[in-house]
Amino acid sequence: MANREPITAGRLRELLDYDPATGLFAWRKKSKARWRERVGCSSTQRHTVVNIGVDYRRYKAHRLAWLWMTGEWPASEIDHINRNPLDNRWCNLRLSNPSHNHRNHGGYKNNTSGTTGVIWDKSGNRWIVRMNGKHFGSFSSKEVATRLALQIRMEN
Repeated sequence: MANREPITAGRLRELLDYDPATGLFAWRKKSKARWRERVGCSSTQRHTVVNIGVDYRRYKAHRLAWLWMTGEWPASEIDHINRNPLDNRWCNLRLSNPSHNHRNHGGYKNNTSGTTGVIWDKSGNRWIVRMNGKHFGSFSSKEVATRLALQIRMEN
């Protein structure tokens, strides 16, 4: 199968309507094949995201929203400000680089300290500060370890 070019803003606007206030897409013309008003389905293969199939290609809804509103494909990643990947309202989207987008991710389920970079060492009964592959020390006090981790993050 031939490699297809990504959809253009003109073609996107010809096929779909986008409501910036709700973040939802809808088909402009309905047919028997397009019986639903709303467009897109959520996928949780790697991350929860809304996918939309257009012209035999699948696109992420937040990237299509950016294309719809600006007329250009985003130059980098799109960050959902409120951390909800299903909320594609225009006011919730912003351009971001990968590290900033990851920082807006929130904590992991297995984070016992509540602070990024601070982990509990069961064998030594101490709090360890480790960030960006570097070890910054181990502490008996969680508060001291947390302050150090926040200070390191502010400096970087």
